Amino acid sequence: MVPFVLQFGVPGGVEILILFLVYGLFGLIPVVAVLVVVYYIYKIRQDTNRMAESLERIAERL
Repeated sequence: MVPFVLQFGVPGGVEILILFLVYGLFGLIPVVAVLVVVYYIYKIRQDTNRMAESLERIAERL
């Protein structure tokens, strides 16, 4: 019986496929980190804008 590895037909063997997947996952870490930072900056800007509007409303009442 032919093993599953040979039927899968990955050039270079399964080791190359595993290395490619591992390097791909590690390569995505910086991209995900940048997206998280951009998201938190966006949320912080929203929060500071809301605080500024609240302070302006409070200042108008005084």
